[in-house]
Amino acid sequence: MFAYRLDTADGTLERTAVNRLRPGSGPRHLAFTPAGDLVFSADELSSTVTCHRYDAATGTLVELSRVPATAAGLPNQPGGIVVSDRFVWVTNRGAETVAAFRIDGTTLVPLGETPCGGGRPRGLTPVPGHLLVANQHSGTLAVLPVRDSGVLGEPVATASVPSVVCALAV
Repeated sequence: MFAYRLDTADGTLERTAVNRLRPGSGPRHLAFTPAGDLVFSADELSSTVTCHRYDAATGTLVELSRVPATAAGLPNQPGGIVVSDRFVWVTNRGAETVAAFRIDGTTLVPLGETPCGGGRPRGLTPVPGHLLVANQHSGTLAVLPVRDSGVLGEPVATASVPSVVCALAV
């Protein structure tokens, strides 16, 4: 995985690091904590979620911990990932769920999984009090409430959106 620094004066990128992550993990998406010192990866090949320490000065990542992305086992491919200051949520293509985790230092504590409201969840978008789940194969965008505990509620609404893979809240 490569890290780059943006030169805002001339719009160029400078490579700052080449990070070699765990072989066979297949990181698909990354999400940083608001503080920026931790980054979580949704690992598509190993069906895990990994916590890394991020050094902004050097662009390097160091693996700290990892947990299964779902209790359902394989085959499963985690995809979309969203991080807050206290929680991590990840979509599970295969298990057809969104898993919730509590951040405990540099480890994740599983809080449970909620049906994604469709088939093959890909993107995950935070909006106030909810997560939007883009379900590619069912062509639906589902709305899941986020409880104060980080646990997700069952979908409260769905919309038909053919071939949806992500959503952008504006």
